[in-house]
Amino acid sequence: MGNAYEGEETLVSRRLEVILRRPGAQEIACRTYAIGRQALLLEGVGLLFPTQGVEVTLAATSETPLTLTCRVEATAGPHAYLRFEPLTAAQQRRLDELLWPDWDGVNLLDGLILMSERYGASSLTEWLRLTDLLSVWHPQVTKRPR
Repeated sequence: MGNAYEGEETLVSRRLEVILRRPGAQEIACRTYAIGRQALLLEGVGLLFPTQGVEVTLAATSETPLTLTCRVEATAGPHAYLRFEPLTAAQQRRLDELLWPDWDGVNLLDGLILMSERYGASSLTEWLRLTDLLSVWHPQVTKRPR
């Protein structure tokens, strides 16, 4: 049986400013390398350990930052793969706002252009990746409340 949402495991390249907090340590300013509905990849995180619990504030410099609790799944040098602890409905909505373009789902080309502005597409491979993501998101976007 598949996920309730087909793109649950999909990570997309999205650069967001992040504040990482570890118990008993200083805050670390870092950035996302990729992010999805269940996890994110961070760069510039310093020393983290698998299974360690951390708190991240996404879009830290925006008017509406989002703070989430995560578990470190893996690390490689200054990079870390973190999985979100279960999110509240409000947290999931805010995360979706950071991930999905503000698109009504009517015109597919509009959606592709909005996604390219948000995620950056400078090569044919990146455009094809965005087209593939758009095909996954389209049914969900047309069903979400406006």
